Amino acid sequence: MIPRINFKGDWIKPLGVVLLAVLVIAMLGSFVYRMWVKPPVDAARTELPQNAAYAIQLNILNGTSGQGMARTAMDYLRNRGFDVVDIGNHPEIIARSYVIDYTGDSVSAARVAYAMGISPARIKTDRDSNLCLQCGVVIGNDYPSLKPFQ
Repeated sequence: MIPRINFKGDWIKPLGVVLLAVLVIAMLGSFVYRMWVKPPVDAARTELPQNAAYAIQLNILNGTSGQGMARTAMDYLRNRGFDVVDIGNHPEIIARSYVIDYTGDSVSAARVAYAMGISPARIKTDRDSNLCLQCGVVIGNDYPSLKPFQ
């Protein structure tokens, strides 16, 4: 005689546990990704309280032969909440735009790079204790690809 298998719902509980475990793992992975891999971008400095109205302070240098590039970028960043303290001309013509991190605050530099459309690989660290700025932007001849000029 062949024993009969009882299918009265014995499989529902283990399936529910597996689905719940998959859901928890997916949510945990999403949290880790959002907090540390690709954090949200805003102009506020991270070490200040949430209600503080301080913005990332930066300067912009025009490294092209064109006129008004730094002013266009300044208007663009100021409209997005950044505090552009100074604009000027770079002493050389630059091929590719980059961000300079003056204080070692890589999060602020990454926010500026993201806002401008500059690759995070183009962030250079040049600590300068004489400056009261978090970072600077040098606009190069690749400016048509940057967000302020599109």
